Amino acid sequence: MTCFKSQVAKVPKVAGQQGSVLIVALVILFVVTLMAMSGLKNANVQERMAANAQHSNTAFQSAESAASKVLKDVGSGIQTAMINTQFVLGNVSPEVSVDMHNKDVSAKVKIMYLGENKIPLGMSLGVDQGGPFPQRFEIQGSASVSTSGAQVAVFQGFEY
Repeated sequence: MTCFKSQVAKVPKVAGQQGSVLIVALVILFVVTLMAMSGLKNANVQERMAANAQHSNTAFQSAESAASKVLKDVGSGIQTAMINTQFVLGNVSPEVSVDMHNKDVSAKVKIMYLGENKIPLGMSLGVDQGGPFPQRFEIQGSASVSTSGAQVAVFQGFEY
């Protein structure tokens, strides 16, 4: 019977390489982890910026819609009593809440009397024409989004 002896090759130890690869790998892993964390933080900041821009746009659109609704009501005669009261008293109307069909958005509108326009409707400048002078008003629409604190005010002038 023949016996075979197995021989294991011995690798000679090289001086100065005990664990240096491990340290280099850990440093590289740490740097990659820091880069990943920085990327996550940047993504979070960009998400917040996009949400704030969206809330600001929602507030602006709500303020515009509220002012347009009141201006439409003035044109159709619904707000005539409020306009006439301001013309006589020469003051600012109380704020009127407008339903925006969104529980997070609140919109308010007020109408301000600015005075008499010195140029009659349909007349040229410099022509001395008597007649009824139109009254100038300004609608101020304001809206805010409660979830983000975004607030916007818009102004629209009109003559009546």
